[in-house]
Amino acid sequence: MRLLGIDPGRTTGICIANDNDGLIVEHVEEVLWDDRFMFLSLLRTLADASGPLQLSAIVVESFHLYQHRAKQQVGSDFPSVQVIGIVEAAAFLYASSTCPIIYQPASSIARTEVLPQHKLSVGGSEHTKDAYKHVRYYWECNVKRSGTSALSSSSNGTRRNKQSPNR
Repeated sequence: MRLLGIDPGRTTGICIANDNDGLIVEHVEEVLWDDRFMFLSLLRTLADASGPLQLSAIVVESFHLYQHRAKQQVGSDFPSVQVIGIVEAAAFLYASSTCPIIYQPASSIARTEVLPQHKLSVGGSEHTKDAYKHVRYYWECNVKRSGTSALSSSSNGTRRNKQSPNR
């Protein structure tokens, strides 16, 4: 099983990991929002179901505009929301119809740490760390605990799922 984690924003963290008797980090990358064409190209490569990745799930940090933060967002072009839209479009166009998009609130990864064996792979960027943490949290809750495919335990056959932050 291969998972794609995305921490959307002006600087977007991307993490690809697979479950091969444990979570193995394959790739992490940070993409700046200013380079949208590179971002689209990267997502197409990552989500292409006919390519070598064969994604099982795409795990994305959800975006919510809270009242106490609304004034700070005045005039924003909401890059997080735009990145989420690109991810949804790329998944629709390039990923298998059995590859769900799982949305997790930022708070779901608050207690999730980077495992010692992954620290070098994940690097020092907060964005790549968060993308990794979303993948790891999903993996811990849906794959490791159940011992089954993430698809059978969480997607219920739908493409758009919100994952509960409960552990």
